[in-house]
Amino acid sequence: MKIKKSEKDTQRQIIDYLKLTGWSVYRTNNAATWNAKCQAYIWHGKKGYPDITAIKGKILMFAEIKSSVGKLSTDQAEFQKLISEVDQVMAVTARSLDDILAKISAN
Repeated sequence: MKIKKSEKDTQRQIIDYLKLTGWSVYRTNNAATWNAKCQAYIWHGKKGYPDITAIKGKILMFAEIKSSVGKLSTDQAEFQKLISEVDQVMAVTARSLDDILAKISAN
């Protein structure tokens, strides 16, 4: 009998492995939560943003975790397409819009 792994189990295994092998790992919680004050669901991130962002040296990885039968949502597929077209990654410490504008103009 084959035991099915949940996405959560797979995600935990991947995060543990990446951390053990020297990656800096950031897990994204893109779920919506109910805000009683607003009487609405509030999203904690943009739909389609991947589950894991990881960095090691000069490598930046985005990973969307799915079960063996899971499928990408339209938003997830669009994000993967967007990332596949990236030639450069920018990092900036911004204390104002000017910092962002300076970084953009420097590249």
